[in-house]
Amino acid sequence: MTNQDGMISRSTLLWLLVLSSLFYVGSVVVPPYVSYRMLSYDVESEAEMAHLYSDARLAEHIMEKAGTWNVPLTRKGIIIKRDKREITLYIRYDVRHVFFGGYVWNHTYHIYVTRPLKKTARDELP
Repeated sequence: MTNQDGMISRSTLLWLLVLSSLFYVGSVVVPPYVSYRMLSYDVESEAEMAHLYSDARLAEHIMEKAGTWNVPLTRKGIIIKRDKREITLYIRYDVRHVFFGGYVWNHTYHIYVTRPLKKTARDELP
């Protein structure tokens, strides 16, 4: 850890630099990824309940969930396709990561969910 002069050795200094850089990059990248995963779980649950809502209301629900997770989602980033048997939700949004005050990395997240539509009481009517 220290050399004969009582100073920190070069290899220890290098490891501290590498570990602190990894910690910094992780603190920039991990929170948006966690938000992405949580939003994808929410979109899956919304797709399961899609038989109860119109496309507009479904998009509102997804926008509310995105706001909860601080995801920069716009209405244009939500595509909903529905037919009589299934619903497909496609979510796309970009996150801008800034490293060390200058290097910028734009990352695009995609959520794609297809689920069968459940039957409602309204569907059972003659």
